[in-house]
Amino acid sequence: MSEEYTNKSIDGEIINLVTTITGFSKLSDIFNELDDGGETPVWKCVQEMEDEWVQKGVAEGERKGEIKGMQKDRQTAIITMIELRLTKEQILTKYSEEDYLKAEEAFNN
Repeated sequence: MSEEYTNKSIDGEIINLVTTITGFSKLSDIFNELDDGGETPVWKCVQEMEDEWVQKGVAEGERKGEIKGMQKDRQTAIITMIELRLTKEQILTKYSEEDYLKAEEAFNN
């Protein structure tokens, strides 16, 4: 597909229409940055837009991974406390009920 559109240009009015339909206002910015006096290749706009979405996806994945890592760390700490025979009340002074229940379930399985 990129080969088919590599050398085709797109008009600014089309960009404005696509921006309005998709709600992706950054597309207009990308078009204006790439515009060299009237005609900007379609594929450049698409590539720029795709690159931004990929970057956002990677950042979101990293954020979710960090959250899962922190949850796993909490679970490990709570399991250790359970193994050391700390009471539920003692553990809940530092961790939430939800964290405790998840850790207890993991400990019992």
